[in-house]
Amino acid sequence: MEIVVVVHLADEVGNPGAGGMWRWAVHVGRDFSDPGSCLNAGAEPGRWEALVRGQDVAVAAAKVAERCGVLTGVDTVELGHDPVSEPWPLEFMSDVEV
Repeated sequence: MEIVVVVHLADEVGNPGAGGMWRWAVHVGRDFSDPGSCLNAGAEPGRWEALVRGQDVAVAAAKVAERCGVLTGVDTVELGHDPVSEPWPLEFMSDVEV
């Protein structure tokens, strides 16, 4: 399993309210438009902050994958576009069955 940090400048179409901020996401694999491959995501005011936050989350994910014996690599990718064409739904712990 490859863990990939993705950062990009957010636009209002895919990220309402976060336009102009830098979006970070940690994915399993490289299908960055698939919400199902996203482990965690957020937005930060600047590029550097997004890189740091995404890499912090990726380290934790990579450690789990490594301990499970499935880690194949870790990478960071900066996109020149927003891969999301419509808003992603927000998930809250109260919406998740445990």
